Amino acid sequence: MLNDLFGLEGKSCLVTGASRGIGRAVAIGLAEAGADVALVARTESELKDVAARIQSLGRRALVLPADMSKFDTLPILIENMMKAWGKIDVLVNNAGISIRAPIVSASMDDFDYMVDVNLKSILILSQAAIPYMKQSGSGKIINVTSLCAVIADPGSGIYGMTKGGLTQLSRSLAVELARDGINIQVNCIGPGAHVTTQWREIVKNEPKLEALLVAKIPMGRVAEPEEIIGAFVFLASRASNYMTGQTMYMDGGWLVS
Repeated sequence: MLNDLFGLEGKSCLVTGASRGIGRAVAIGLAEAGADVALVARTESELKDVAARIQSLGRRALVLPADMSKFDTLPILIENMMKAWGKIDVLVNNAGISIRAPIVSASMDDFDYMVDVNLKSILILSQAAIPYMKQSGSGKIINVTSLCAVIADPGSGIYGMTKGGLTQLSRSLAVELARDGINIQVNCIGPGAHVTTQWREIVKNEPKLEALLVAKIPMGRVAEPEEIIGAFVFLASRASNYMTGQTMYMDGGWLVS
């Protein structure tokens, strides 16, 4: 029963930002649950490392190098996946960028780049994937948002704005699809502070930041990417068929404290 509900055997998933951090952990986690995984990120060599790990589990992996800010290439990712495997069951929009700066001094170049990667690229990929999901009769879209979508974090104002926009995009898309009778669920996962390459770079530049953030987390620590894999497997599986338009926060208790 549980394998039927939570298992992903025979499913084809695409994960963006799959070369490191959460994306890498999630791609491998989906493969461990039985899925074949298409991997998207800018660095091909890192994607190949993840692909080798997935293939060692007996699952198929497809390496698709791409820059999420190059919009004309994004629908091609879906097309290449369809050519290779003939379907896309799950789209995980994980790729994102955070450029920290106070709102009053944020540059328009940084603003545009974060909007492009964190919001526009997700809309474009979703628009490209939905017709194929609709054709197959079902699908799952999982968007990675952030606590910054609902809290005011100094230095992350523009980033938080893009993630807040992503949350609303996800909710609106979920309702549109459901009301049209289309069996595609759209949900978000909002990780709290977690150890990634980007996180290490941020705390290196702002040494006091980690202690300030950890003090707000009731569990008293920053998460490892592997600790949130289960939420992705749940949202990718049949177990979440009646859940749409929601955000699951994996934050060590931060928001409720």
